Amino acid sequence: DLLARGRYDLLVLDAAPTGHLLRLLELPEIIDAWLKAFFRLFLKYKNIFHLPKISQRLVKMSKSLKGLRSILHDPAKSALYGVSILTEMALEETKDLVSKCTGFGIDVPVLFLNLATPASDCPLCTQISAREGRLRDIYGRAFPRIHQTVVYRRGEPRGIQRLEGMGDRLSGDGHGMPRTEETPGRGQISNLSPKFTMGEAR
Repeated sequence: DLLARGRYDLLVLDAAPTGHLLRLLELPEIIDAWLKAFFRLFLKYKNIFHLPKISQRLVKMSKSLKGLRSILHDPAKSALYGVSILTEMALEETKDLVSKCTGFGIDVPVLFLNLATPASDCPLCTQISAREGRLRDIYGRAFPRIHQTVVYRRGEPRGIQRLEGMGDRLSGDGHGMPRTEETPGRGQISNLSPKFTMGEAR
């Protein structure tokens, strides 16, 4: 409905977790199959059924569905930005998501690796950071064509200023990539706010 109204330049859907999202992305294909089955029934029994309003509604739905599928399959018009965390279970879930999106013809240009643990003087944090670093390498090998950005665990981005700062960093340099700054020994990181940092996964 929002697409049909044409009132917005950009629509952002904060999607459900992976399993529910995949079911949602499957719906256009499922509904299309249902509509074709209904159309075949109406044609077969056109001398028995006379339901012009329902037929018109189904035709309208079919046209809307065709337009939605066209948008979803066009990288210039839509994209899915994945958010994962640095655990083995999340890695497998992300593999499933990216694989299914590829099958659906949906572009996944960026993965945000969220809630990463920054290295610090804390021995436990340092161990967790090292383990997550190994997983970052695995993510890099698993998705070599997808830009990956690490978002470090530094508190909630509350308040307009922090949200604006995070938005500026995530909106990047005009080419869809986050801006980064070189920091010796830490890879590339960017400050989202005093309590947020973001880095490019290698």
